[in-house]
Amino acid sequence: MGPEKLRKTCLLIGGIASCAMSAFHFVLPHVFGWARFVDDIPPPIRWGLFSINVFFSSLLLWGGLITIITTLKDKDSGLLSYFIFLAWESFGSSTPHIKSSIPSP
Repeated sequence: MGPEKLRKTCLLIGGIASCAMSAFHFVLPHVFGWARFVDDIPPPIRWGLFSINVFFSSLLLWGGLITIITTLKDKDSGLLSYFIFLAWESFGSSTPHIKSSIPSP
């Protein structure tokens, strides 16, 4: 497998994995019964908790779809695919960097 085919294959797998993870994240609060744990917290915090989950799920879904579509449509240099890879890598690596530099309470 040549480097171009490998690059496109990896981007497609990553895009599909992101879409699959977004589907799980959309139903995550129901799977783990978040509602029973948030009855005692203030309504704005409860709203924020569920909103952040929806926003993150949407980010994963749209990012995955854009990655898949762009990879399938990319016929030239692949510069856009490399940019998408870099964007996803910076997004994915930000969490461990933040968690290691600012520990949670």
